[in-house]
Amino acid sequence: VGQQVSVAGARTVLGALVRAAGQPIPNAVLPITHTFPTPDALARLAVEQPAAFPMPASRRRALAAMAEAVAAGDLAIDPGADPDALRTGLIKLHGIGPWTAAYVGMRALGDPDAFLPTDLGVRRAVAQLGQAGDPSSVNRIADRWRPWRAYAVAHLWSIPILPSTARALSPTPSEVTAA
Repeated sequence: VGQQVSVAGARTVLGALVRAAGQPIPNAVLPITHTFPTPDALARLAVEQPAAFPMPASRRRALAAMAEAVAAGDLAIDPGADPDALRTGLIKLHGIGPWTAAYVGMRALGDPDAFLPTDLGVRRAVAQLGQAGDPSSVNRIADRWRPWRAYAVAHLWSIPILPSTARALSPTPSEVTAA
């Protein structure tokens, strides 16, 4: 949901999905008024009310496919799930690539070794530190950080980027559509 939009934009999108498919909480205390939708509810919403997904249709279909796989028990996104199995299962779904699969593993499973070598923030931070910022070089450098590469991602995301580094590693149109 948060790809290619700001954090505020992602919050708005998720809020709309929660209101559309989540269950209202009795005696709710603002701002939390609904539970997060179940995978079944998200999959149903994607079919019955596709306009409720304020995102490109391809992203809605990918999110719906993930929800269907979780609802069917074909994909486990639960604490304790195997990160490699999750990555493999996610990548099998049309519209979900390695960046998203690693990010879900990092955030949902707490996988300490999840790594995002194509992430623009990671690449820019590595370049800011004087290393080559292309994904292959970033992956090679990060191999030394195993099994704690997710912590390195968090650290790299916190590094201020100089404008010259940002310009030098601006995403290409193919990187933007691949994310």
